[in-house]
Amino acid sequence: MKNTNITIMPYTAIRSLSGLVTLRLSQDNFDTIQDRPFKGMRKLKKLYLTDWKKLSSLGDDVFRGLNLDLLSLKRAQLSTVPVKALRRLRHLKALVLTGLPIKRLMRNSFKKLPKLEELYLNDMGLISVSASAFYGLKRLKILDLSNNHLTTLYRDCFGTSSVPSLQVFNLADNPWNCNCELQWLMEILRTIPESGNSVYCDEPQNPDDPTVLIPLRNMTAQIAAQSCKPPTVAVRFGDPDANETVKVGATVVIHCNATGDPAPIIEWGGPWGQGRLTISTHNEYEEKNHYLALNPDALVVREVKGKDSGNYTCFARNGAGTAQAIIQLRVQGKMKNPDPEQRIGRNGNNPFSNSTLKSNQSDYPATFDQLFPILLGSILMGSGTFLAVVILCLIVFLILSKAKKPRGPDLGDEYVAASHDSGGAGGGKGRKLRTKI
Repeated sequence: MKNTNITIMPYTAIRSLSGLVTLRLSQDNFDTIQDRPFKGMRKLKKLYLTDWKKLSSLGDDVFRGLNLDLLSLKRAQLSTVPVKALRRLRHLKALVLTGLPIKRLMRNSFKKLPKLEELYLNDMGLISVSASAFYGLKRLKILDLSNNHLTTLYRDCFGTSSVPSLQVFNLADNPWNCNCELQWLMEILRTIPESGNSVYCDEPQNPDDPTVLIPLRNMTAQIAAQSCKPPTVAVRFGDPDANETVKVGATVVIHCNATGDPAPIIEWGGPWGQGRLTISTHNEYEEKNHYLALNPDALVVREVKGKDSGNYTCFARNGAGTAQAIIQLRVQGKMKNPDPEQRIGRNGNNPFSNSTLKSNQSDYPATFDQLFPILLGSILMGSGTFLAVVILCLIVFLILSKAKKPRGPDLGDEYVAASHDSGGAGGGKGRKLRTKI
């Protein structure tokens, strides 16, 4: 399916193709995919979801039940690697993420893909690769990082394990800063001549002609002569008079003073859990909820809450090593309720205004002394109303109880028994039976 005007994926029709091996859904108008859209398609090996301009997220179970060898999400609008969705594809061998707007590769982005052999991350605008981003990819043969904004690449991007035996390592069209940080990379590229020949240095500039870039392979002597200095790091609060204890609602600034040669990249870890905030020369800031990392060395915590208490860690790394420092923050108090003048009733009036509470204070709730006159007046008014109703009911009851009931008419039937002697003419005298109703 390609260049269709369909806005809803025909799930039923697709699932009916249970014997399909390759499926291409390109340049469509779909913006979401429901969970398990390919349910029952166990023979599917290659899935191309390319040029989905509206696709910005994937559900955790979208690939559940599939046994893919190749997945292409080329030029979708995913801003992060869909780690949870990819974990269902443990047999995947090739992953194409070309053209996705991903700026940073985070830790363990591909950890759940142990059989991956080909990974395409080109044309993404990528500016940094975190430590252990490629951790677990021991079978990787092709890694394409071309046409991004990378200036350096650290050895720890593969984690603590050895670098895989790559057959293709495409690093072309990146503004590389060819200093001692790339020493490890040069050693790898010597074993992959074709890849090494396509890497050029934006820095340092060519002394003969700044417009002509120097190939990395020609920088061996210069890089070997350099001596990288591992980073040192110290953290402090921005306010010289500040200490580790702050009140709820305050704004806290923490600085990380990191030195090294080359200048290290700084990453922040904190109580927000997994993931780090990264700042470098290529991004002025990075934001996560109410946390803001600012270039060159600051972390801002805006309107701190109780859950912001904890350790904040500054990680600094360059090609020579890593360093870290920890500072502790304690948050006291609770969030104040809104000002009573800002609490508006349903009818637009303020039920807690100063004219009602007789209070000159702005904090809410009001004190007992302020509310006591209102409460006392309400109680007395309610009690008086209740007593009046009770007295009125008693008066009505007494009036009704003394009223005489009218007697009804005396109704009755008279029966004269028949005489056996005279047939009832006169012999029945004195034997009348009278019944009242």
